[in-house]
Amino acid sequence: MSDAPDWLAGADRSAPWPRLSVLVAGVGVSGFAAAGALLQLGATVTVVDGRDGPGERDKATLLEILGARVRLGADAPDTVPAGIQLVVTSPGWAPTAGLLASAAAAGIPIW
Repeated sequence: MSDAPDWLAGADRSAPWPRLSVLVAGVGVSGFAAAGALLQLGATVTVVDGRDGPGERDKATLLEILGARVRLGADAPDTVPAGIQLVVTSPGWAPTAGLLASAAAAGIPIW
């Protein structure tokens, strides 16, 4: 089951984000922005995307410089890695996608 902290439901900028491990699904416009904001707040961020084109690689490089772990294409997991406490998804991901379904099954909050 999920080990999401109790404070997460009411989190704001002053929440203890550095204690949180977040998976961002998608490195498009909204996923890139979400990952950047979470990194700025101090969260541990992993970004995954099944795409692996030049645009995705450029964004991945920037996010890695900022401290994120990024997995693209065939290296992107279909299930949520151990230790993730929150999944933030881009709007293009279907709720039935393996990654989101595994998060839901594990009780991990999905934003």
